[in-house]
Amino acid sequence: MPSHLILSAQLTSVLTLCLGLIVLLYDPGRRLNQIFTLYSWSIAIWSFCFSHLHEVPPSSAISWGRLLHLGCTFIPVFFAHFAVTIAGRYERHKWKLLVAYTIAVAYNLFNLHPGIFTSEIVYRSGYAYPKPMGLLYFSYFLFFVGLVTWGLITLWQTCFCLPREAARWLRVYVALTLAGYLGGMNNFLIMIDLRLFPLFPYGLYMVSLYAVISTYILSKQLLPLRRIPRQALKYQLMMVAR
Repeated sequence: MPSHLILSAQLTSVLTLCLGLIVLLYDPGRRLNQIFTLYSWSIAIWSFCFSHLHEVPPSSAISWGRLLHLGCTFIPVFFAHFAVTIAGRYERHKWKLLVAYTIAVAYNLFNLHPGIFTSEIVYRSGYAYPKPMGLLYFSYFLFFVGLVTWGLITLWQTCFCLPREAARWLRVYVALTLAGYLGGMNNFLIMIDLRLFPLFPYGLYMVSLYAVISTYILSKQLLPLRRIPRQALKYQLMMVAR
């Protein structure tokens, strides 16, 4: 019988794939929707690959591990891109996003060469994991956490620039996103052989819950907003500058 790690990863993959597709179909030509779809599908790739790391030989685990990091490295970049875009701050921060995308590509290039980003395959709780390599992988973890934190703060600040009802739903989305990232943190912890209950083995179910509720929040409450009112955005930028 599949473990909760497998079931939660498979469920997360399907739900985030559907979430991205729904958002894209809502308005295929809108950049915000396209970015969010890439964000959702990067989560889907990561969780799909993770679900295939159960009791596989090292040769297969290396391939799945590389594909897993292809999705994982771009998750925080797409999320930050989505956050600054919905906040109306893209032009102000586009150079930071360019740097972030460049770094993510660099990590994936390192990931293609065993012994630089990750090394040999180790087995923990029936799963095969590429072993993280020292400071480089730790810098990736900081890169991931830093971009996610930036994106969450940006979205939270945007709540003060929206109509009351939309702001309430955006706060709910921020809370769900934070819970999802905390749930997904188990996949970092297990790579260093650290298991914290209930993150292990139930953490990824929080990402699945995020995907289900976010489908409603985004399609019915947030995406219909074409832009933040200029006066509210001006006020927001003044508050940030302080």
